[in-house]
Amino acid sequence: GELICSSEDAFAVDMNSILKKYQHERLAFSNRTYGYFLFESSPNCEMWRVVFEHAKTMTLMALQRDIASMRVEASYRDEFMQDLVTGNIRRHEESLNRAKRFGWELVGHLRTVIFDIDCGEEYLERAAPRETSMEMDKIRDRVYSVCKHDIRSAFQDVPCLDMDNSIIFILNVDKCADFMKKLHKSCEEIRSKVLTWTGFSVSAGVGGEKKDFYGIKESYEEARRAIEMMRPLNDDGIYVWDEMGILTILAPVADSKEAERFFSSRLGRLGGASELLRTLRILVEEDWNFKAAARRMNIHYNTIHYRYEKIHELSGVDLSTGESRLEVAVALKLLYLNPKLGESGRE
Repeated sequence: GELICSSEDAFAVDMNSILKKYQHERLAFSNRTYGYFLFESSPNCEMWRVVFEHAKTMTLMALQRDIASMRVEASYRDEFMQDLVTGNIRRHEESLNRAKRFGWELVGHLRTVIFDIDCGEEYLERAAPRETSMEMDKIRDRVYSVCKHDIRSAFQDVPCLDMDNSIIFILNVDKCADFMKKLHKSCEEIRSKVLTWTGFSVSAGVGGEKKDFYGIKESYEEARRAIEMMRPLNDDGIYVWDEMGILTILAPVADSKEAERFFSSRLGRLGGASELLRTLRILVEEDWNFKAAARRMNIHYNTIHYRYEKIHELSGVDLSTGESRLEVAVALKLLYLNPKLGESGRE
């Protein structure tokens, strides 16, 4: 029969369906799967079995040699990546030469992208500690393989680092036309594959664009903070620091007493009036255009105007000035970040 040996990239495809289709044997070393032998037919020849076992043994010997070599190189790559994301950068030329040895292009505008596994609490509660550890290792390997396969297919060979339940990439913006559009598409495809094949979800954080590799640390921190800030608020799963606007400034103070006092003094009296708050939010988003807000909410213009007057009456805020409108917009952003603020006006 025809023999096909899969690569480590096998984890980036739906192997379950492939293994159901073909007879196969696992290629493993130290209880870790590195690929499969797939057979289009099933020969019943004893001599063929002897030949195959010899071939399998030679493959494993070559694999052990390659693994040892790859582990040494991987440790150097990981060390360099850790230096980049922690800002432990030495001389400029030395860093560029280190990058070139690994085939990495770090000249130009760069962004850091993080894929973080969303670990379900219900899974962790029902699984025994040892089962949790073993199963999470398998899930983590599968997620990392999918991320590496898809990101490298879209952006060629790029630096990456496995860390805890995350995998980090450094992408060169200048090397790709329509970079953000392509990145969004890749992130969506990765999230879909991971969910389908593992039952888990991943969140993607995208740091700001930096002019050179000296900004990688800052971009990494932005990507990490984007996930930490936005994941509890919505399930979009793809969080871009540049697109978060004023939320990047407000998020660190959203739980503070100052934020509570600020919201309460502007919109606290509307705490229980969800329809009025929604109307106010849409008015702000439509730049206080009543007609546009009415169309968006599919209600009459007069209804919008009535609600506007009601908001003014209940809140006591003069909504006609630019300063007060700015303060209302900030108060709504704080409410988005900390929904508990909406309970402050309820009795």
